[in-house]
Amino acid sequence: MNDTLIFLHLPRTGGTTLRDILTKQYSDQETFENKTLLDTDGNFNENRVNQMSGYKLIKGHVYFGVHTFIPQTCSYFSMMRDPVERTISAYNYIKKRANHPYHELANSLSIEKFIKSGENKMVNNGQTRLIAGRETSLNIPFDKLDKSHLETAKKNITDHFLLIGLTERYDETILLLKHMLRWDTPYYSIANAIKRDERTKHIEPKLKELIIEYNQLDVQLYDYVSRLFDEQIKKCPMVLNELEKFELKNRFFGQFQITARLKRKMSKWIKK
Repeated sequence: MNDTLIFLHLPRTGGTTLRDILTKQYSDQETFENKTLLDTDGNFNENRVNQMSGYKLIKGHVYFGVHTFIPQTCSYFSMMRDPVERTISAYNYIKKRANHPYHELANSLSIEKFIKSGENKMVNNGQTRLIAGRETSLNIPFDKLDKSHLETAKKNITDHFLLIGLTERYDETILLLKHMLRWDTPYYSIANAIKRDERTKHIEPKLKELIIEYNQLDVQLYDYVSRLFDEQIKKCPMVLNELEKFELKNRFFGQFQITARLKRKMSKWIKK
């Protein structure tokens, strides 16, 4: 197993829940968390290479490429989500978060107009952007990604990712990770879920078409990752053998994870 695992948290894919799971698998001393995408350049650069030595886990909102500033061998893992569902979830999340930079805009516009505004690049092939790397994530304008960026993302996955799981197949994903990384059984409760806005509870065909239009590369990347995921499941048949029993147990044990999460948050507040 490689020295350092990098969890590249793609927004609105179930990553906060996965971060909770990681907290139980890796101690605070062996973990570095990058809070926001804007923190990435400050935390990962030539001046901080030595400070990144020794961490077993890097997690958070980062783009692909941070491994070049980590002195030990690295591999990535992540979660992807159906682009239509992810875009709707992102819009509703932004509307609910008063401190989000696009909060006021999202509350003043319908989801259709919010996407078309071009203000938030993460609703325009956002998953492809982050997996393709820094330049694609930060510097390629809205609606300007092309096939070359998709191919870059695919190559990064092939060359550097241990696994990209699927939000829609969450339990299979974490059971795969359990076997790959020799984790303790990763029971969990869902974190950071957002209730849907009434206008997005039922996806109208025109809205779906619009989201797909602005996320064509994410649709193709999601299909690519889904095929890879199926191949990995075939190579690890014990996942499907364990799935039903895990789901039953998690309904019970997951309730206790809510209390554990609250305790961790309170501990962080006290430290501040």
